[in-house]
Amino acid sequence: KSGAFFYQDEHAFNPSNFLPTDYDQKPARDQFLAQNPIGRQVVFQLTKAGSVSPPEADIATAIPAALEELGQEVAISRHEFGMGDGVMAYFDHVNGDIAAVWDGRNHITVITYSTTQDRNHADTFLETLLAKLNGLWKKELRDDFPRGTNRVINFINETIGGNPEAPKHDEL
Repeated sequence: KSGAFFYQDEHAFNPSNFLPTDYDQKPARDQFLAQNPIGRQVVFQLTKAGSVSPPEADIATAIPAALEELGQEVAISRHEFGMGDGVMAYFDHVNGDIAAVWDGRNHITVITYSTTQDRNHADTFLETLLAKLNGLWKKELRDDFPRGTNRVINFINETIGGNPEAPKHDEL
């Protein structure tokens, strides 16, 4: 009877329910309190905005122009144009760094790291970058990741020290 569905009468099914209080919360509480968020990493995936093929994605000039418009001076930049049809670019600025790859066709991946953990900062960078790319590209996907020490899983505004409305240590 391999693969056969085991039918169980609805009255015979009686699942057990477990509450968080049924488990020791101390390890999770200790980890939450010990984490030290220090930055935000954002991965943007861009695709062409329309059916018309855009000209070469000039990420080597669009990204530093976007940073400059936001008041961020680029300290180090490096570009690689000899990788097939695409471009790889890296930029280091005062608050973090940015790596970007254009596949030479329909896809750009931009990975940013910033010690500024405010989501609005990343939103503004994306809007400015899309404008510098002449509106020929649009955001397809976005993933935000907190970065830090001690198994960080929260941004600073989600932790007790960074959020005045968060419960106090003894309330956890």
